[in-house]
Amino acid sequence: MNELIISDDRIKLLFYTAGLFVTTVAAMLLISAFLNIGQYLGVFLSITLLWFSVKYMCAYAKRMLCATPVCVFGNDTVKIYPLLVKPDSWLMTK
Repeated sequence: MNELIISDDRIKLLFYTAGLFVTTVAAMLLISAFLNIGQYLGVFLSITLLWFSVKYMCAYAKRMLCATPVCVFGNDTVKIYPLLVKPDSWLMTK
């Protein structure tokens, strides 16, 4: 079976994970700062930032630790592994 596996750059994933970790810590500091001065719109926006940064940080870290490839080309199949969609979703072509 002839396959071509395109793997992801592990250094890029490491930098994305580290950058999102710094963003997560900054969002936590923003939440505490906005709570102290009573700006609740800023608190809401900071919590939203925190939610998405943790979501993507975990997705990139999981992809890095599990060594998930970007895509696999087989003889008659192409499997694409997106970042946040489960592998058995409709994006997987057979």
